[in-house]
Amino acid sequence: MDNRFLAIIPIIAILGFVSCQKTPDPVLSIGQTEYSISGDGGSFSVNVNTNVEVSIKISDGWIRQASVSPDKNTYSFTVACNDSYGSCDARTGNITFANSENGLLKTVTVHQEKGSILITFKDQAAKDICVKQWDSNRDGELSEKEASSVKNLQGDFSEVSSFDELKYFTSLKTIPDNFFNGLKGLVSISFPEGLETIGNSAFINCTGLSRLIIPNSVKSIGNGAFGGIPLSRIDVLAETPPTLSDNEFSWIKDECLIYVPAGKALLYQEAEGWRIYGYRITEEGHSPFDFLYASTDYSKDGEVVCLQKASEGAGINLVFLGDGFLDKDMEPGGKYETVMRQWMDQFFVYEPYKTFREVDQGHRGRRD
Repeated sequence: MDNRFLAIIPIIAILGFVSCQKTPDPVLSIGQTEYSISGDGGSFSVNVNTNVEVSIKISDGWIRQASVSPDKNTYSFTVACNDSYGSCDARTGNITFANSENGLLKTVTVHQEKGSILITFKDQAAKDICVKQWDSNRDGELSEKEASSVKNLQGDFSEVSSFDELKYFTSLKTIPDNFFNGLKGLVSISFPEGLETIGNSAFINCTGLSRLIIPNSVKSIGNGAFGGIPLSRIDVLAETPPTLSDNEFSWIKDECLIYVPAGKALLYQEAEGWRIYGYRITEEGHSPFDFLYASTDYSKDGEVVCLQKASEGAGINLVFLGDGFLDKDMEPGGKYETVMRQWMDQFFVYEPYKTFREVDQGHRGRRD
């Protein structure tokens, strides 16, 4: 046999084996290319299908890579809360996956919704309390959104001098009884719209306060809520006078005026609890004297209205008089008669007068 023929055989076999190998085409694909994240921040994962090494470039610092799976098919990212002391408009960022050697590039777009503005506190003590109680995302700040979800006040505000930031607590309906009681160092506070009730003695003896602005939403001011405060101005924004106890503002300064909404001065001057401040109640741009009602018709002078008569014996005449009423209060069944009946009923509550008055089947005045 010819030896040259034998030597050729293995060479042919080797060449046939090499010709069967093929390098795969480079692949880079992304499962989802757009993500929407809330203003509160969050996380998401990107599924990547690739057979080459990729580099990652993130356009903005509020997007951060958190982890990557061992097979490098899943990349996880976090998005920071969209809050700041300035603008918190919606924002958009990009994540780029690339292999420069093969010219492969894929981009993921991240959309984040509008966030919440961080509250700038005047008083560090107030901030410390609020952050401790209501900083839900634990970023060491309190945002307007976080404050707006607070429904109940808690914490020790005894060292606070200013709490104008209370105005952001728009879900707060009630300031509890005695909550700010005796805080003499408190010089400024702003109530939130949405507040309905200011509790009993809530601000009593907060002598550092000089002005109050009571929101339109307030319906009730508790007993002694502002007792002992030398106020110099009060603004009440409610169209309907909130319920108010008598002498609530007994410590206000002589020059203190109570400003109410346009067209509501007369309503406040006649409202229970407010009428004793009629000479202080006014509207912006006016003097209280512009709204004080002056009686002009004294034709009721000398008239007597009999409220009840004795049904046994001659009876005893009892006269009930009032002062400070207007001519328009003198109509039958009006304010004057109503008040006199109340006082008459009160007179017969106690002994020995109680036994001189019998009530039979709802009729008063069996004898008096």
